[in-house]
Amino acid sequence: DHFVFHLSQYSLQTPLVGLPLYTLLGFISGTVAFTFSRMVQLFQDIFDGDFGFRFIRSAAKRMPNGTKPIIGGLFCGVLGLFFPQIRFFGAETQNALLGNNSLPSMTLLSLLVVKMIATSLSVASGLVGGTFAPCLFLGSMTGALFHNAATFLSASFVPWLALADVPACAMIGAASVLAALFRAPLTASLL
Repeated sequence: DHFVFHLSQYSLQTPLVGLPLYTLLGFISGTVAFTFSRMVQLFQDIFDGDFGFRFIRSAAKRMPNGTKPIIGGLFCGVLGLFFPQIRFFGAETQNALLGNNSLPSMTLLSLLVVKMIATSLSVASGLVGGTFAPCLFLGSMTGALFHNAATFLSASFVPWLALADVPACAMIGAASVLAALFRAPLTASLL
């Protein structure tokens, strides 16, 4: 009935200078997508009993498949208690970034890591859900974190250079992580 994401107005101050920065953001987003993919595989191996300490491997192999989602859900629930911004798919946090509200870098990094862990646990344990919306969340956090770092470095070394606002970096980060994980750059760009 309504849009989930609400984009405010933003500006691209120096597009030609920003283009190499967006390329760097794309590389970083690809690294985030690769890390997420490997984390899902690692947790899948743990739940299948193919990785971990001996007692973990043997317990996972003997565990009925129906209990794996319960364990994954328990861990995700505990993470969600401490980081409520990661629950569901984080539209409020993303809307804050798209509304040109910057968050502290440590908050962004924490949300990025915790959401990656929670989603990986969810997927690997067999819980119902997907990776589309979490990819957008991971990319938005990556883009906003990149914006904070680029703004800090720009203010320190080239104070006359104006960079794009937070929403631009959050959108580029979201599209880049989505494109890297699903190998669909045109679809991610259009979305």
